[in-house]
Amino acid sequence: MDGKRILIVEDDPAIAKPLKIVLAEAGFEWTWVELISKAREALKSPIFSAIILDVKLPDGNGFDFYEEIRKKNDIPILILTSQKTEADQIRGAHLSPDDYVEKPFTTAGLVIKIKNIIKKRQELKRLEEPKSTASDSKFDLDEGKKIIKYKGKRLTLAPLEYKILRHLIMRPGRVFSRDEIISACWPDDPNIFDRTVDAHIKKIRKAIKDIDPKINKFQIITTKSKQGFMLEE
Repeated sequence: MDGKRILIVEDDPAIAKPLKIVLAEAGFEWTWVELISKAREALKSPIFSAIILDVKLPDGNGFDFYEEIRKKNDIPILILTSQKTEADQIRGAHLSPDDYVEKPFTTAGLVIKIKNIIKKRQELKRLEEPKSTASDSKFDLDEGKKIIKYKGKRLTLAPLEYKILRHLIMRPGRVFSRDEIISACWPDDPNIFDRTVDAHIKKIRKAIKDIDPKINKFQIITTKSKQGFMLEE
């Protein structure tokens, strides 16, 4: 765990102090802040492996800050709460058991959870790492010129179609939901809907068909019912 730094966002020194001790004993470094505003500043530096985030803070609600972070960052977050209201329990239920801890808790148990959510994120990142395209791949990706060739011929693609096909090419055999494609290819546009993805996929398939009229374009980019799209390996 050497080199792993945890951001502790907790306004109660009686809770933060034992946390700092047990994290240090487990090989973690830590930064402690008492306010959401200070946590925002700290998160401008990409040095943290995880966040321990209290729900009830002097300058805001931890659940709201959690959602704010998630819009920009997939860093593992462990929520701490002493709130027992039904509303808090419902919001907490949207997180996995490893991401949500009710007070009181044991510091040793919390460190185990921290290790688990970091490990889970590392495993997920490994799964998401782009695969090298095989030497016999029918696609040739030139990222410098932002063009893609199919069977040696350049595909006629609009910029967004290039982004989508590139995303699929780099991870052949993996099914991507429409939401995942939107997040990867145009995350900042609130006017994009599921069917927009379908329209661009249709155009990509047509571009492939234009080059190879005999091909079954639906076997190159397959549609998985209720799941999304996949580029066949």
